[in-house]
Amino acid sequence: MKASKAGAVIFCAEPKPLILLLKSSNPMFGGSAWQLPKGGIDPGETPANAGFREAKEEAGLLESDVKNISNLGDFPMTGMTDTYVIHFISVETLKPKLSGQYHYETGATKWFTVEDAVKLIKKNQKPVLLKAIDRKSTRLNSSHVALSRMPS
Repeated sequence: MKASKAGAVIFCAEPKPLILLLKSSNPMFGGSAWQLPKGGIDPGETPANAGFREAKEEAGLLESDVKNISNLGDFPMTGMTDTYVIHFISVETLKPKLSGQYHYETGATKWFTVEDAVKLIKKNQKPVLLKAIDRKSTRLNSSHVALSRMPS
């Protein structure tokens, strides 16, 4: 099954390892649950570009905030009515404050320690987070992603 959605795990390693999670402002999209930024892939968009765009829209991530981007791969997810595949990227930021503003669909964003993020994240996204943490801690981020320029 081909990825139909994309998302991002956003890390900041300085001064201590932190992970950014968000809550949706819409109860239909997991409103009260801490989760990763994610959404649909637009026509002509690569999954990596879509993951970055979702991080920008939902969390306020800008290119100037980014230190490193790598692919995490495709993850099957079960929603309320169907099963789909989400392609996730891992993004390391330069600082624990993002430059942009997040979208109206986002109710809140917050940086968590790795341990707290694992405890609090939405259950179906935990495997994604654990893979990102494992890659980060073992420095296997050799598959860097080059984002193609997309029209604004």
